[in-house]
Amino acid sequence: MWKSFWGNSRSAAPLAWGLIPLLLLIGILIFFFGDTGNDRSNVVSLEQTPGGERVWLGETDVPDQEWSDAFIPPSAAVRSALLRALASFRGERPQQGIRLEVSAVDDNEAGRQVARQIGAALGQYSLGRTRAAPTEHSVHITQLRASPHDRGMVHHLLSALSPYLKGEVWIQYDDNAETMILHLADNPVFGGDGTVWYGVDTQG
Repeated sequence: MWKSFWGNSRSAAPLAWGLIPLLLLIGILIFFFGDTGNDRSNVVSLEQTPGGERVWLGETDVPDQEWSDAFIPPSAAVRSALLRALASFRGERPQQGIRLEVSAVDDNEAGRQVARQIGAALGQYSLGRTRAAPTEHSVHITQLRASPHDRGMVHHLLSALSPYLKGEVWIQYDDNAETMILHLADNPVFGGDGTVWYGVDTQG
């Protein structure tokens, strides 16, 4: 019996040692790119470059609905889904010092109201706030600036925002970024339920 036990242990040892590099590789991939769990399913990568990527949040099939250029407050169902998603995101990362600051230019009143909605929701879970933006910092596409070290987490955070924030976002990875900043584009449109969309052609 003992001979059989030790014989089996010695034969299994090379296999165990061989698994160590594989586990290390998996850990590195998760650190830099995140895992492939379901909480990233609402973020679709459209384009990738060495310094960033263009993604789409929410449904890729844009719903056929009445659109509004004027701000529409999120419905109770949309707000509840956003808060649940952020609570889940925070619950999975209780010890991480995550902070996202959201801004829109002063003359983009609808965008500023969206920033306040997102900032208030983030603030409930100590994940971020609304911030002021330079008046001249107008952008035609919503931009998220983040450190490359946060690459694995950024998609998860955007997915948590996607019950409310939908459409096109450019993620810019910047070695000098100390805080994540989400700067909203100047051309939001709103669905009947108050969801906010960017990069949507409502004239088609």
